[in-house]
Amino acid sequence: MIGKIINNYILERKLGDGGMGVVYYAKHNKVDREVAIKVLHSDLFFNESIHNRFKNEANALIKLNHPNIVKIFDYVEQENFACLIMEYINGHTLDDYIAKISGPLSSEKVISIIIPVLEAVQYAHDNNVYHRDIKPANIMISQDGNKVRIMDFGIAKLTDSKNFKTTHANTQLGTPFYMSPEQIKGLPYSRMSDIYSLGVTLFEMVTGKCPYHEITSLFDLQSKIVNQPLPHTSDFYPGVSQRIQNAITIATQKSPEHRFQSCADFIKYLRDTNGQTIIVRPTKSSFAKPLENKTIWAASIIGGVFLIVILIFVIKSAKNHIDEPLSKPETTLQIGNNPVEVNKDIVIATPNQDQPPSVQPKSVQEQNLDLLNTYLAGKQKKTKISLTTPQLDEIRNQVQELNFLVSPEELSNKYDSRFIEKPSVKYPSKNQIIKDFWDVIYQKPDYCRVLFENKSQLSGIEITDFNHKIKDPPKEVQITVNFTISPIDDESEKVTCFLNLKYSKSGNEYKLIK
Repeated sequence: MIGKIINNYILERKLGDGGMGVVYYAKHNKVDREVAIKVLHSDLFFNESIHNRFKNEANALIKLNHPNIVKIFDYVEQENFACLIMEYINGHTLDDYIAKISGPLSSEKVISIIIPVLEAVQYAHDNNVYHRDIKPANIMISQDGNKVRIMDFGIAKLTDSKNFKTTHANTQLGTPFYMSPEQIKGLPYSRMSDIYSLGVTLFEMVTGKCPYHEITSLFDLQSKIVNQPLPHTSDFYPGVSQRIQNAITIATQKSPEHRFQSCADFIKYLRDTNGQTIIVRPTKSSFAKPLENKTIWAASIIGGVFLIVILIFVIKSAKNHIDEPLSKPETTLQIGNNPVEVNKDIVIATPNQDQPPSVQPKSVQEQNLDLLNTYLAGKQKKTKISLTTPQLDEIRNQVQELNFLVSPEELSNKYDSRFIEKPSVKYPSKNQIIKDFWDVIYQKPDYCRVLFENKSQLSGIEITDFNHKIKDPPKEVQITVNFTISPIDDESEKVTCFLNLKYSKSGNEYKLIK
């Protein structure tokens, strides 16, 4: 792709690879403008689900205009490729910045980065867009450190009424290390799911490490996220302020209702340098200290009757006048309708004692999804085969439609076949692609409007990235060969061209469509 021209932008170098495409640095050939161009992988362009998700990224970003969100200038789609033309930030992704430049960030630096990110995500939420894949790799820091941008809304989903069904379908989009418990379970996504991912991102900023960086098993990772509290920052790096530790703990609570209810609440807490807004609830002590009795002796001249009256008064006072119980203050932070108890070391969300939460029985659909998630995690661990997101979505939607409780045996009978390794279909080798390229180019003597006579006229031949093996091969694939052709007339300028070779699947290999 290097040298290719897209809408007057010349691709000059590769910036990086993503799950859905390759990002290139490009410059306009007529005006002084630098951009980043994200090109959808050629083998994904013909996948309808992924293609639509890529368009969804463009749709989400075009509607957002915020100083801390990477701007999108244009969306280009042609017969055989699609790309986004975006703002170029000369700098580092936050994960690279931490790993290669800064290490764990100071509290001051953390606040200067995370608050612009929180403001950007709050703006997106206000416009009914959830990011769904917040992580340090999707946050850009400019070279001078003054600009912060969040990017890659590649799996963002709109939450307006037209998209209500697809938004609430059980999907597991995102990067596993930063997923919330409800994402792992396939439950509906909400803005609090983004807030959970922001909490994990904040953890990595102050410690220099992802909390689960040593885990290699997807099953173990998902189990920890769902069942265990996030590790304490002090287990990874000393000196993290209590305020930031508390913020991380609140943001990563297992129950969404116990987290910050918005990014604005998150920001308010981080900016509260005087401590937390607290509610002090006095509680009755089990012990009380009685008032010390004092026997008052009257002068003998008052007489015996007056003495008896005084003695009776003192006795009654000793019985009835007991100090109010001493109060042991209990410090809590109010999050939503539930107070969150703040201790020295950790913040634990607890339900309001005056209004104990009612535990609703799970529906048949929720029980089925729990059984399915257990089944899928076990099969993935045993077979080492991970299903794709569209495959998982299809299975979850099928199980969710059932109105009866499914058994593990039924799940096994229906879906075990998904975990049988299928023979891989091989792409043509590079040598075969080059041979096919010459066979085709010789049949086009005036390709790129330049008279072609011999091989010496061609240079800079480059094949787009491709996998040697793929698990779910499409019926057809397209491989692009970029090259430069020099006219026979030395005075003419060289011309940058590309040739698309189409291959059709035949058995376990691809053959050129001539």
